[in-house]
Amino acid sequence: MDYTDALDSQNIPDKSKAFEDLQESQRFLTTLISNLPGYVYRVRKEDNHWTIQYLSDGIYELTGHKASELIESDNLYYGLMVDEKDKNNAKIAVNEALTNKRSYQITYRIKAADSSVKWVWERGRGVYNEKNDLIATEGFITDITERKIAEEELIKRNRELAVINMIGHTLSKLAERDKIIADICYMLGKLFNIENLYIALYDEDKNIVAFPFYSIEGKVVIAPSREFSNGLTEFVIKTKKALLINSANHKILTSLGIIPYGKDAFAVLSAPMMLGEKAVGVITLQDYRNENVFSHSQVETLTTIASQAAIALENAELYSSLKKSLLEKEILLQEVHHRVKNNMQIMSSLIKLQSHYVFDSQMLQ
Repeated sequence: MDYTDALDSQNIPDKSKAFEDLQESQRFLTTLISNLPGYVYRVRKEDNHWTIQYLSDGIYELTGHKASELIESDNLYYGLMVDEKDKNNAKIAVNEALTNKRSYQITYRIKAADSSVKWVWERGRGVYNEKNDLIATEGFITDITERKIAEEELIKRNRELAVINMIGHTLSKLAERDKIIADICYMLGKLFNIENLYIALYDEDKNIVAFPFYSIEGKVVIAPSREFSNGLTEFVIKTKKALLINSANHKILTSLGIIPYGKDAFAVLSAPMMLGEKAVGVITLQDYRNENVFSHSQVETLTTIASQAAIALENAELYSSLKKSLLEKEILLQEVHHRVKNNMQIMSSLIKLQSHYVFDSQMLQ
């Protein structure tokens, strides 16, 4: 009897079980990787050249490129990164981690196959051989675009609130109208692109719309006052509501009953300056080059600022009236003082002249 054959026959079940366990382990790993919200990678180092060895199928959902497509083209894979600053910062962070044999975590932007820009988070670490030489990197990359947008929106809103608070503090100070308008423009510049900005004020008694500030492509121009009509400014004053048009054209404007004035804009954001229930003016931002420039959150921000501006400008008018009234009273007091002084001088002269004809010492005293 061949004992070797007998021993081999006894090992067959063990080998079969080990093979089944290996298959199950591979199946489990494949399922786990396929369910990850992103993709797993392995990049092998050969001399000083890096070669993509493995990319899981999740890369297609994230980038729009198939794994095989990117493995065949290193340039395409590394060209996914959008911003040079992202590339440089990522390279520095990864190299530092690999040098110190630590894991690395980086965030950067990529440009997908459909040209959309996405934010991704990557975590990886180096793989080293028995000589402690770096032979590969392995890691995981996932889409964090929604989280990043939410973070940026939160930061933006906090900045807007800080500026709005600053605007409220600044505009609460008594000042002349021109100073208030200059402050409004300065503060708006902290939140918006104000290259194309105008401020319109409505005089209901005279039925006239005036433009104390008007900027086109960053140049301040003089815009003449006009009689209240059916322009965009008048539309906002009539409706007393903010207007957002991210694809402005004559058809859209005329459908609203608006007669276009001046240069045609591709996008418009306009907010009424409300004083109680009364619209006393309008603040309008425009873009003459691009559509879809303004957001709904900016409507809320501009509306808040416009309301603060309305109160500040009314206070400015009251301040000017008060200054004028005080100046008139000061002039009147000066005139009264001048006349009293003149009368006193005349009386003093008469008394002095009369004293030459009085010889009684007690009367002279």
